[in-house]
Amino acid sequence: MNTDKLDILLQEAEKIGCKAVCGAKLKQYTTFKTGGAVPCLFELDSEEKCVKLISEAARLGLPYYIIGNGSNIIADDKGVDAVIFRLNGGKISCRDGVISCFAGVKLTSLCKFALDKGLGGLEFAYGIPGSVGGAVYMNAGAYGGEIKDVILSVRAMDKEGNIHVFNRDDLGLSYRKSVFMDNGYVILSADFGLAESDRVYIKLKMEELMEKRRSKQPLEYPSAG
Repeated sequence: MNTDKLDILLQEAEKIGCKAVCGAKLKQYTTFKTGGAVPCLFELDSEEKCVKLISEAARLGLPYYIIGNGSNIIADDKGVDAVIFRLNGGKISCRDGVISCFAGVKLTSLCKFALDKGLGGLEFAYGIPGSVGGAVYMNAGAYGGEIKDVILSVRAMDKEGNIHVFNRDDLGLSYRKSVFMDNGYVILSADFGLAESDRVYIKLKMEELMEKRRSKQPLEYPSAG
């Protein structure tokens, strides 16, 4: 890793209030609990921070990986000589039945937000141990539901930091597949179209599916989730 270039990236991160952890161990950020030290891990919680830092890393020629909640990742225990951008947290908003959220929002948080607003359709995603970005990337699904059933549009960026908007029909969603697996764009945020529903029903459905997950999967052990 070129330390001079990394220092430039660290300075940019400080300017925009982005948390950076140098020497971070990936096992603390993956559900499999694997992964050694990396030169630096940056926590990103907004589109603006993603655009600024990821495009800067590309401009500098620094190798990097982008992760979310760290599920479905097996990292080398010897470490990885690359910058890690972790999309984590971020804003969620709602207007006229459409929920908009940053890619780093955890699916469980998104489902709880929908419940609070009395909007149904995301119950299937409750308990899936991933973030919105990862869920869109692989068209996550469970118990008869998939992201493609509720997604409206996605905002993503290319390596130069240009923003692109993909409508539902542009996403190429099929079984565990999306257009982002081919174009290399970074998913920044997504809009979901949901329908008004009874909060009691939504909550019961979420609890039912979570109980199914607990009964079938050893959630107490390191795994893909």
